[in-house]
Amino acid sequence: MNGIAGKIVFFVPFIIIIAIAVWAIFFLDSDENRAEVTYDSEGGIISIEFEDPLADAAWTARVTYETTSSSGSIIEHVVIDDAPAVLSTDLRTATITDPSLVNLENWRYDVLLTAPGQHSHEVWFEATGHVYSTQEIIVIVLVVLFFVAVIGFLVARRIIFGGKMSWSWSKRIH
Repeated sequence: MNGIAGKIVFFVPFIIIIAIAVWAIFFLDSDENRAEVTYDSEGGIISIEFEDPLADAAWTARVTYETTSSSGSIIEHVVIDDAPAVLSTDLRTATITDPSLVNLENWRYDVLLTAPGQHSHEVWFEATGHVYSTQEIIVIVLVVLFFVAVIGFLVARRIIFGGKMSWSWSKRIH
């Protein structure tokens, strides 16, 4: 297996890493106006802090989550629709307060902010647990990919060279 098949097996982990990196760069965070979402389950408050200020307009929010039915189709559940989103004085933070948002179940929630004549903004958050930022997700993916590449390299090396080139620290000490 030292021929072309060995080279293919050797380069497969690297091709996978490149494909996932390209996907992460172009598709992971495609929204132009990035935002940090915080959720207060006791108060039923969602706060969305944007990097750039929003237009001074009458913003409303729609909060939904999706489940999968037994047949495999996706069902969208609406938590609130047309709830007012109050902007901070610097227009960078939108706050949504509603009794329907108290103690949400463990789902991934999508929040759509809209205003007449304005570009809508869609963000998401997890109701419980740690909410990972885009940068944290990218770092986690890169660390996992590094370990996958190392394991793929070792497996490919073992397949290509067999047991002839195994390392042993004890052999190096003597």
